[in-house]
Amino acid sequence: MQIPENLSGLAPAATAQDGMAAMPGAGMSPQQMPGPQASQQEQENYDAFVSMALMLLFDDESLPSMVEAVDTEDPREGVARLTAQIVGRVAQSASAKGTVFPLDILLQGSAEIFENVVDLAEEAGVYAFSSDPRMLQGALVRAYDHLQQILDQNGLIDDAEIEAGFEEIKAAAANGTLVDSLGVAGADLEPVDPGAALGLDKQEGDAPPPDDAMSGGLG
Repeated sequence: MQIPENLSGLAPAATAQDGMAAMPGAGMSPQQMPGPQASQQEQENYDAFVSMALMLLFDDESLPSMVEAVDTEDPREGVARLTAQIVGRVAQSASAKGTVFPLDILLQGSAEIFENVVDLAEEAGVYAFSSDPRMLQGALVRAYDHLQQILDQNGLIDDAEIEAGFEEIKAAAANGTLVDSLGVAGADLEPVDPGAALGLDKQEGDAPPPDDAMSGGLG
């Protein structure tokens, strides 16, 4: 599998940031926080979360293992697991330093990280997700399922909050609107069964594999 030579179209350019700029990974430019107009503090927290995740994803030392992680037999699974592992790693690192990201930031920010992981997979020649909206949606459903397990198992968010937040994700998957925020051109998605998207071989309580791809970045 070839490592992409030019990542300029994937990772946002480094910029100076206020607020949490001293946190690991801060310095990249995330998108505007989705949904209703965010407060300044919410936007700063969202920027910090996404910046740390992008720094981890595109770290020079770990990039080869990131590419290897998305190159799986089922491309949906590689992209999904890597997205969830990155988000979980950032949440754990921030929590250890006294910063707890709210669930809405984790959920909304995960979609942006997912986009970047998908771009990485496409640049590496793993799969053309942009031309297959149903595969894209299936991968995102799986990513949120793995993330739910990681957050729950590591006590990173209240159980009741997890359940409520992920019920919204499952509802969006069921009515075919889950990837609307990803801007898939011409996507005409039909409702999907989240269980089917997760794969028939998935067992209750299965956890994502150890995040051994995460050898650099946040430390």
